[in-house]
Amino acid sequence: MTRSILLITGSAYASMSAIQPAPAPMWLNRLTGYSDRLIAMHIKDLRNTSSHSDCDVGCGVLPIPQILELLQKLQYKGNIALEYETDPDNPLPAMRASLAYMQGVLDGFAS
Repeated sequence: MTRSILLITGSAYASMSAIQPAPAPMWLNRLTGYSDRLIAMHIKDLRNTSSHSDCDVGCGVLPIPQILELLQKLQYKGNIALEYETDPDNPLPAMRASLAYMQGVLDGFAS
């Protein structure tokens, strides 16, 4: 298999597949086999995985701490984009809360 195919993944799309997100989704474990191809990651959270039910990161059902922990273990060097679509007229408060949540999770790994 060629190594020139690169991978971009996202927490919501992968979790909305047939694989349910409890407690560490299978797609997350599969990511380890392709870590050398992972060039981008976008994160958002969902209230449930049966529909586009976006919510602030950390307030939904996706295993955000496990996702961030795995990216650290894989020594992921790329960017993580916050995907936020819940309140397009006033996104900044919830975006700040989502970023603060993710930063808190990452800070917890360091202690």
